[in-house]
Amino acid sequence: AGMDDRLEENVHPQEVDLVTSISTSSCVFRLKGPSSTAYMPEIIASSRAALEAAGSAVSFVTSASAAFSMYIVLAMCSVSTALPIIPALGSVLYLLLMLPIAGLSMAMSEADPESMKCVPPKNDRSLIFGKNERLRVYLGGFLKGLLPAIVPQLLWLI
Repeated sequence: AGMDDRLEENVHPQEVDLVTSISTSSCVFRLKGPSSTAYMPEIIASSRAALEAAGSAVSFVTSASAAFSMYIVLAMCSVSTALPIIPALGSVLYLLLMLPIAGLSMAMSEADPESMKCVPPKNDRSLIFGKNERLRVYLGGFLKGLLPAIVPQLLWLI
């Protein structure tokens, strides 16, 4: 009875629903024979690498777009007599072509060979957003984008 109680504490009903839906789905991996399960660590490692690379690519594109947007807004607040010229076509090409291409190259990066040696945390209470953590994330993103937006203004003055 003690083992069942500990299992109930560590397993959430959403996890049970997810595992049930995966196991009943028709698109589950169809592995034949015991030797085919040897590919599962490779599949999991590739999945972890893809998730990590996609997350960093989205973070890069988002922060670069925010920095460029703040640069455009701050260009009007310049103290110099000549305002910097920001061409519209160059802005469109940067935001719609160059940034996504750089993000795609980040998303296609190779997997870390040590990725299967570290176990991701599960049901860790410290990974859940706290009361003001969402505000801190947005404020941190804003401040990360602010420095690349201010530096070109200072370089323009020089």
